[in-house]
Amino acid sequence: MTTQRRRRVGREGQAERRAPQLPGGMGEQAALAIERARTKLGVTAILQMFKVPCAPMFTARDQIHDPHYQARGYVRWLDQQIVGWMAMEGPCFRASGMSDVTIFQAPLMGEHTRAIARDVLGLSEEEIEAKLAAGVLEAAR
Repeated sequence: MTTQRRRRVGREGQAERRAPQLPGGMGEQAALAIERARTKLGVTAILQMFKVPCAPMFTARDQIHDPHYQARGYVRWLDQQIVGWMAMEGPCFRASGMSDVTIFQAPLMGEHTRAIARDVLGLSEEEIEAKLAAGVLEAAR
């Protein structure tokens, strides 16, 4: 193991303890291949080739473009008012008897202000209008 790689891992000797025990003494070759791979999927493929259980950590953008996620219907598209089409997370797993996820548009900022002020806070229409005019409350335009 090179000195440079030891520095990345930490104290000398710690690097050897952390090195995976790969079949056929391929540890050094696998480490070099991983350094060259430089992508999540490349590193994952190399590690899995040596029977190291692993998976890439995907960002939301990775999930949208991944063929496996697409085939499983994970990404759900929603036409969000004002913003347009947005990708939303679907079910992370499926089980028998489990219903599908339901995804709704988010309300506009202040869309329910009047109803909440009236029904929950018990304010009159005049009080609501006064608070809106004073900037205490905000309603959707």
